[in-house]
Amino acid sequence: MTMDHEVVESCKNCSVLRNEIDKRTTQWENSNGQQLAGFLTLKQKIIGTDKLIREYQSSKVECNILTRKNEEFVHIIDQLQRDLSTHKQEYAQIYGSIELLKKANADYETKFKDLHEEAQKWKSQAEAGENFTSQLVEKVKILEKYEEEVKHTASVSRECEKMEKKLKDMKGNTFFFAAVSY
Repeated sequence: MTMDHEVVESCKNCSVLRNEIDKRTTQWENSNGQQLAGFLTLKQKIIGTDKLIREYQSSKVECNILTRKNEEFVHIIDQLQRDLSTHKQEYAQIYGSIELLKKANADYETKFKDLHEEAQKWKSQAEAGENFTSQLVEKVKILEKYEEEVKHTASVSRECEKMEKKLKDMKGNTFFFAAVSY
């Protein structure tokens, strides 16, 4: 009986063992399923994290590129603002020069107009002077003609006086001759 009992007991133990093994296998399968599900979840999380890290790195690279471009644009804008400031100063100087030139031009135009009017006045005075001069020349010619006539008349008058004197002298001599001859 011992042997039978042992076989029976051992069968009992085997069956308990088998039940225990089945139970543990089921637990293990459940545990493995849970572990597998956990591993799959972990795998998905790792894949998602890896994808997120890649997107982050790509975004970081893009951000770095955009940051560099932004810095370049800031530098360009600063340079353009300096250039604009310089150009504004140049513009102000040129504008001031233009205003001075406009004022000078207006002054010159006024002076030109005044000089033109004065020249016209001098021209009309010169024409009047020429007319006056030509009138004076005519009067001088007339006076010269009268002067010659006066000289001629004076010469004739002197001649007449000389002749009258001679005539008187001759009459006086004739009277003297006549008195002496009587």
